[in-house]
Amino acid sequence: MLMDKKMSLDLYYVETMSNINKFDESCDELQQIQKRLSDFPNHYGYFVLLCYNIGVKLYGKEKYDYAIIVLETALRLEKDSSQKSHDRFAILKLLTHIFLIYKPEYNWVKCLKVISLWKKGEIPVSILLTSLKAAFFSNKQNTVQDILYRFLEIEDISVFQLSIIVQELEINGYEKMAADFLKTMRERTDEVGDKLYLMSLELKIYFGSSYLEKANILIEEAIKLVKFQDITPKQSNSLYRVLLTYTNDLLKAKSFMQCLTWCKKLLKIFELTKMHDVFHQIQQRICLCYLELNENELAKQTFVKMDMSVSDSDSFQTYLTLRIAIQCEDEELADTALKSLGSGTGGFSFVLELSCRAAICFPILKALDNCFSGFLFLSFSLREKRSSIYIFCYE
Repeated sequence: MLMDKKMSLDLYYVETMSNINKFDESCDELQQIQKRLSDFPNHYGYFVLLCYNIGVKLYGKEKYDYAIIVLETALRLEKDSSQKSHDRFAILKLLTHIFLIYKPEYNWVKCLKVISLWKKGEIPVSILLTSLKAAFFSNKQNTVQDILYRFLEIEDISVFQLSIIVQELEINGYEKMAADFLKTMRERTDEVGDKLYLMSLELKIYFGSSYLEKANILIEEAIKLVKFQDITPKQSNSLYRVLLTYTNDLLKAKSFMQCLTWCKKLLKIFELTKMHDVFHQIQQRICLCYLELNENELAKQTFVKMDMSVSDSDSFQTYLTLRIAIQCEDEELADTALKSLGSGTGGFSFVLELSCRAAICFPILKALDNCFSGFLFLSFSLREKRSSIYIFCYE
């Protein structure tokens, strides 16, 4: 009884020392107490809790070496004891975090060793993510792959958590591993929206790494997926965003033939999902590519197939109309473009300047003159601009 009382007082003394930031004394005393703690099993829980609380304080003071000693002391006690503390998960979590932020190039092995103490099925995604970050310091693909296998053991992992994992893999140069991981995870997923989201992440990797053959295969899989499904805009938004961004990048790079090839492939998937506005945007890109490649009749054929009701106030549509009119010398289309500009919905200055730039490349100034002559009937202000337009064209 007396010795039990003394143990209680010793533990209270350690807690008091830590409260006044005398951590050297606290840590030394804890080491001494641990040696005789086996004779007082009823104090195990308090000892482990005390170790954790002191570890938190040391972490806050950035005294990581001391924090590691205290927390590892608590874990050793649990390992050698038949009793398990309710604070075990908290200790493991804090210790892995310290190993990751404090000399991770040396402590990554310890970090993974601590994480291995978690039981299968109990380890949270956040802890596995910490282990993945630690594994990157190993510079060994097998070590990283072993951590990814553990993610596969978690049944309720969300697509948001998967996106974070993939992002970490990409940042650290494991794009291929990230793509393979996504492929495995989407094969396990039943929800269509989640599948499309994972496909978008995978497709982004393929485009970014120029794995175009794999990107093409994935698009074919997406077409099969949506063919007999009632897809909502929310479910498919991420996939559309990746596809449209990629075609935009090709246009900016003036890779018109490549953009044309991909846009033709994308038409089918957008048509199946009945996303008319996105389908129309792809048609516009196809039309523009044909114009830039001087395939004027093909551009006109594509233009005629468009649903004009989708783009009543679209300045880009007006621009395409005027460019086709110029390059095909089509007065009827020119009149259509002029009416759109005259209604104030076509973005006059934007469309006019771009059309002028396009017309410079083609020997059709007579057709351009006819188009601009029509502008004179739209408003008096256009008369003041006509001379500057011709100066711009001849330059």
